[in-house]
Amino acid sequence: MSSVVPLTFQPGQIVLNKYEIIRPLGCGQFGDVFHVVNRNLGRESALKLIRVANPVEHRAVVEAQAQSLCGHDHVVKVLTADVFDGAVLIEMEYLDGGSLADRLQQEFVPVIETIGYMKQILFALEHAHNRGIVHRDVKPGNIMLTGGIARLSDFGTVIHPKSGVSVTDMFYRPHASPEAFNNREFSPASDVFAAGMTLLRAVNNMTG
Repeated sequence: MSSVVPLTFQPGQIVLNKYEIIRPLGCGQFGDVFHVVNRNLGRESALKLIRVANPVEHRAVVEAQAQSLCGHDHVVKVLTADVFDGAVLIEMEYLDGGSLADRLQQEFVPVIETIGYMKQILFALEHAHNRGIVHRDVKPGNIMLTGGIARLSDFGTVIHPKSGVSVTDMFYRPHASPEAFNNREFSPASDVFAAGMTLLRAVNNMTG
């Protein structure tokens, strides 16, 4: 019998008898992320709560991504994906450096560092594109940092252009290429355009 997941989590709350909520990490159009401790395994993780129309379909896509993508050094690892009534919970590795968006809020990031981060993200995108997947949500908030390493996160809006399979029709419009924005035509070039927009924002310290 499936369980109903609450709309949000509070610090100190125990979820699924294993995740202890430490603090919220961020919220967005596609879900909320929390810093948690997986008490069964004694590890810190990032737990994403997503509400979708078809949780089973969403999990299938996430698990496929985890299997084919998360072996890459510059993609955030998906550890588990659980489905409940109206929600998906995705446990991911926790990176203590936060996101590039977080860092831009705190300080000016040197251009040479930003270029280094984006080179790593382009390697991650190449890895995804070679598997037929277009990310559609490349932005500073989805680039996670730890030390000098950047990792691409949040594959919740991916599309497989060849088959047309996608979890959602949504995508990150502020970084969308003209053909994506106007005609909903997505390709690897769409992600490269979004990466360029991300670079533009970061080197100009544009946090909005």
